[in-house]
Amino acid sequence: MVIVAMIAQHFEATIKDHLKMKLRKIQRRCASEMHVNVTIDCCYRVKKIVKEKMVGNHKEEFGLLWDYAHELRSKMPGSTIKMVV
Repeated sequence: MVIVAMIAQHFEATIKDHLKMKLRKIQRRCASEMHVNVTIDCCYRVKKIVKEKMVGNHKEEFGLLWDYAHELRSKMPGSTIKMVV
């Protein structure tokens, strides 16, 4: 039995490169590459998991910007740092 997390891991790079990939295409690729028949609902959950991982990465990287700004302030106290949010 193939679970959604396995399919998401298998197609993560493909879906990231082609965010507008249709659910039917994901379904067909599962059938051809993994030899598994999945429902459209399963494909929807796969796409949702991949998108959530991408958003999480952006949030983590955005948090690192503030750490970087604090580090610059501590190393170069006289400098001006502007961040537009």
